[in-house]
Amino acid sequence: GVRWESCDSWVPRLAGTKAGSDTSWIECLIEAIVALQVPTELAVQMIDDVTALGWDVNMLNTEHNGYALLHSVCAAGFSNVRSVALIECLLRHGADPDIITGLNESGLTTRARPIHIAALHNHTAALSALQAGGADMAALNRSGKTFLLTSVIGAASRDVHDLVVWAADNCDKQILLVEEEDGLNAADFLLSAGGPQDPSLVYMRQHAGVEPTGRPNRFHSGVPGMPGMPGMGLGGAGDKGDPGCPQS
Repeated sequence: GVRWESCDSWVPRLAGTKAGSDTSWIECLIEAIVALQVPTELAVQMIDDVTALGWDVNMLNTEHNGYALLHSVCAAGFSNVRSVALIECLLRHGADPDIITGLNESGLTTRARPIHIAALHNHTAALSALQAGGADMAALNRSGKTFLLTSVIGAASRDVHDLVVWAADNCDKQILLVEEEDGLNAADFLLSAGGPQDPSLVYMRQHAGVEPTGRPNRFHSGVPGMPGMPGMGLGGAGDKGDPGCPQS
């Protein structure tokens, strides 16, 4: 009953596997939807078809990175239209908007949620779709950070302005004020990365009333444009963002 006109090579790989228990299902979907980027309409049809056959949209790909398909979509860098269409499709089929990443092939996990992964990639459209789908925007990852902190820790090396504006306009102020383990909030990282006139910091101050705590920042040097201390975030560099430090 599955007919994917341009994806015939995936169907034999699913033959004989048990929906909901075999990682071949999620591996095939990720390959087609994320790696090869089949047309959005076809991608939605693929999800519709495999869920009709009993595939669990919340299955984690433990053979690779421990992601569910929702995590992979949030990390993929799709256009806003494609991201929203796929996220809404997955949510319609019962995807958990707060699903936590599982163990990867090395037995480690970041315990990140889709909102943390979307924020790390500055995907505000994905965040809007997740919020509309009931995601807990105040949720913390394995290292105790909100989605906003996940993103702004990398503010010295990435453009996070759109995400900061989205958070200031769409989230409760208490989420913006959450501090990480050193007592630093999002405004502290923006101040360290861009100085007191940083546009993102100015917007957060004016539109959300969030001020830096003024505490020392080990993630950044304190000089605008200069990176912080190495080894503090994902991939061994503290200025690249932090979806959650891997833990066994």
